Amino acid sequence: HRFASSRHEYEFLHNKTTPGIRITVSPRKIGILLDYENSKLSFFNVDISQHLYTFSCQLHGFVHPCFSLEKPGRLRIRNGIAMPTHVTFY
Repeated sequence: HRFASSRHEYEFLHNKTTPGIRITVSPRKIGILLDYENSKLSFFNVDISQHLYTFSCQLHGFVHPCFSLEKPGRLRIRNGIAMPTHVTFY
């Protein structure tokens, strides 16, 4: 997420490429779901159970999560959050 000229922009970056994603409701909480067996990493707006984006890529060996903040702030990580039952993958 970044603030750019009076609007918020969200970027999903993988292998130096980012898809054009338009997010109309700014998420307060972002859920991340790793489907290792199907090689997919998905992101959700937790508050409204909205699918934001899914990466499809080959996963080999261990997967290590990494999080960072662009500016000083608060990052709270929780694990074991159940996936919403009405979420559809694209």
